[in-house]
Amino acid sequence: MNFERNPKHPSHSVTMLQGMENLYKKRVGIDVCFVFKECPEVRISAQKLVLMSVSEVFVTMFLGSLPEGDEIVIKDPEIDSEAFQRLIKYIYTGRAQFDWENIEKFLYLAHKYDISSLKADCSKYLSNNLTRSRSCYILGLADLYDTKDLVEKCTRFISQHGLSSQSSEDLLQLSLGLIIKIAKKGPKSPRNFKIVLKWLKHECKRQKLAQTPENFRKIIGDHIYLFEFSSFPIEEIENWVCPSGLLNDTELFKIMLERAKKTEKNPGLAPRREAGAANLDEWGNRRNEEIWEDWGGRDVLDDDVYIDDPHAW
Repeated sequence: MNFERNPKHPSHSVTMLQGMENLYKKRVGIDVCFVFKECPEVRISAQKLVLMSVSEVFVTMFLGSLPEGDEIVIKDPEIDSEAFQRLIKYIYTGRAQFDWENIEKFLYLAHKYDISSLKADCSKYLSNNLTRSRSCYILGLADLYDTKDLVEKCTRFISQHGLSSQSSEDLLQLSLGLIIKIAKKGPKSPRNFKIVLKWLKHECKRQKLAQTPENFRKIIGDHIYLFEFSSFPIEEIENWVCPSGLLNDTELFKIMLERAKKTEKNPGLAPRREAGAANLDEWGNRRNEEIWEDWGGRDVLDDDVYIDDPHAW
């Protein structure tokens, strides 16, 4: 027999959640208490059955082969009483007030206690607040707590929009794997190549290696071939790819051959001839002289230059 739900009456799940919230407010049926090693005077009470309903970690804690008693001491230094109180409230009510001060703690708790709904809500908050200045920070969190959809969105966002100066420090904390994912999102993007260059310089510093093209190449390895250099504008190849030293002469020659073939099919890729140059070779010679005079030994990865301002690098 099928019963139609009366739209005027709340669903069973809503009724259950409202009932749990009432239990939280009235503090009835309490059978477990959490205390904190660093702050023993704080005591947070709850009901085992409610906690077990949302997390297998709590099931193991209360019903496993070595069950905890009615008073549990939280020894994890990453969990403070305020954060844990917010977790308990979320379990009972399904609501939380996220902000940039607590979002990382919420993610940590969701991961530690395997609460998928909280993890999803944290991910949604971060996704809705994704900006150029926070993109690398959010990407790092998404990777650390294994939120694959958010990692995908962040890498795509960074590839499309680049970075701001505020996100430069967060970029340096990313793993090689995440840098590679960013590169894969924009293999034809000079912007993404510059992001990789910036990261390589500081990765050498972190590993206490000399910041040389040889060490850059040792770190990035064959992943450098993810970039379709022959699709880069000629100015980007001249100003960035060649001076970086990441490619040897043979590799650069192959790139230029590939570019020449593409130019035959699409004349729009050909470099613009400078006014006053008698022919393309003369223009090319002038450009080479200008490039090397402009570099004059200047470090292509100057710390004071930010990725979002390519003309200033």
